[in-house]
Amino acid sequence: LQSMSLRQLSLARNEIYARRGYIFKSPALRAHFEARPWYRPRTRSLPSLAGVERANCAMIAKIERIKGGPVKW
Repeated sequence: LQSMSLRQLSLARNEIYARRGYIFKSPALRAHFEARPWYRPRTRSLPSLAGVERANCAMIAKIERIKGGPVKW
């Protein structure tokens, strides 16, 4: 994770939500995930995450903060 750019980290973190069907407010994130065949938008509220997903999001967010992020979409 430490070798990833802020943009890559943001996409990785948001992919966790995208896989749960989150509908993004950001046009850039929405377009990015709508281009993926697996993306099925279902909800505008943040989906609840399993323990591993929550931990992964937290770790990515921590690295984003260390690198001066997160990216503003």
